Amino acid sequence: MHKSTLATGKTTFETVRKHKNGSLIPVIMTLTAIQDPESNTTTINAILVDTSDLKSFGSNS
Repeated sequence: MHKSTLATGKTTFETVRKHKNGSLIPVIMTLTAIQDPESNTTTINAILVDTSDLKSFGSNS
C-alpha cells in the first residue's frame, strides 16, 4: 500500500475500519503522497469516506 502510494503519488482502495464502539465501517481510503520541492515524500495524507450508506442502499435494491 505505502510502496504503491510512493511510486504513483496516490492510491485509492476500499477497506473496513473499526469504530470506537466496535462496529465495522466500510470506507474508501485515498492516500496521497505530499512532496517537498526536492521531490522527497514528507507526508502521506489519508482521506476516508464512510460508504456504509451506499452499501446498505445497494443491498436493498
